[in-house]
Amino acid sequence: MKTAKISGQHPQRYLGVLLSELPNVQRVEDVEALLPWNITPDEINRRYATYPVP
Repeated sequence: MKTAKISGQHPQRYLGVLLSELPNVQRVEDVEALLPWNITPDEINRRYATYPVP
């Protein structure tokens, strides 16, 4: 999670998006796109906001 923090991500949101989207990836490029330095904090916030509230 340190890498997420260094990349400017909110760690809990980043982890939530990562764990939600990993089961759906088809290619290595899809996984690489989810790495914290390849996705912007704004994109993480946008995706996180679409998930249902527990």
